[in-house]
Amino acid sequence: MKRSSIILCLALLFALSFIPGVSGESISLSPRTSEGTAGEETDFTIIIDRVPGGLSGYNITVTVEDPSVAEIVDASYPDWVSFSSIYPSLPAGYVNMMAADLTKVIRPGETNVELAYLTIRGLSQGASAITLKVTKIDTQSGDPIKPSLSGATMTVTSGSVPSGGGSGGGGGGGSGTFYSSITIPSTTNPPATPASAVTADTPAATPETFIPTEGVTAPEDGELTAGLTPVTMSESSTGEEGFPWLVIAGALVAVVVVVLAAVGYNKSREQD
Repeated sequence: MKRSSIILCLALLFALSFIPGVSGESISLSPRTSEGTAGEETDFTIIIDRVPGGLSGYNITVTVEDPSVAEIVDASYPDWVSFSSIYPSLPAGYVNMMAADLTKVIRPGETNVELAYLTIRGLSQGASAITLKVTKIDTQSGDPIKPSLSGATMTVTSGSVPSGGGSGGGGGGGSGTFYSSITIPSTTNPPATPASAVTADTPAATPETFIPTEGVTAPEDGELTAGLTPVTMSESSTGEEGFPWLVIAGALVAVVVVVLAAVGYNKSREQD
C-alpha cells in the first residue's frame, strides 16, 4: 500500500510538469549587487534562465525602491525584440518595458535569454533595492510563464548629485517611447493640385444636372450617393435649343393646303 502511494505521488508530479505555467523558470537582474559613488552608472541585464516553450513577449516593470538613492537613466532591448515600448520617459524611478518576438527568433529550449538592458545611476549615499514585477510573459503558443523573480541591490557609498527630474518610485508620468524593427508600409494620399496650377485658359466646367438611374433610392436625408447619371442642360428636352419649329411650321402649311383643296373641290361639285 505504501509503495502504491509513492508511485501515485511521482505520477502526479510528472503530470504537473506538463501543465502550462507550472515550471521552474527564473527572471533575474544581473549583476545582483552594485556599489559605487554618486554619479556612477551601472549596467544591468534582465535574464530569464530558460524558455522550454519559447517566448512570444513580456510586460515587466523595474522599480528603484528608493528613488533618492538611484534612478534609471536608460533602457533598451536585445536584437531579437521586433516590437517594444518603454514608459515613462527616462530618467525615472521606475520603467515599464513591453516587448514581443513577432518573428519567433527565440526558440523553445533556449537558456539564459536576455530580455532587456538597464542603466542605473547613483544619486546620493545609501542603498536601494531594485525590484522586478512581471505583469505577463508568454510562451510561443501563448501559455503563461510563471517565473520566480530575483532583483538586485544598488549601494551608493558617497557623494550626491541632483536627480535627472524623473518620477519617483511608484509614481511617474510623461510620454513613453515605442520601438519597432518591423517596417510597416504607410498609405499616403496623392498630393492635391495647388490652386495656382489652374491657369486662366482652363475652360469652366459645364453645369450638370444629376438624374438618378432606375433602381436608385435616396437616403432619408434626400442625398443620392450612387447611380447618378450626369446630363447637361443642352441635352434636356425642357430647353428652347433644338425645339422642332420647322417641322411644326411644315405641318401647319400642309394642313392649310389640304383644307383649301377640300373647299375648292366642294365648290366645283356645287357648280356642276
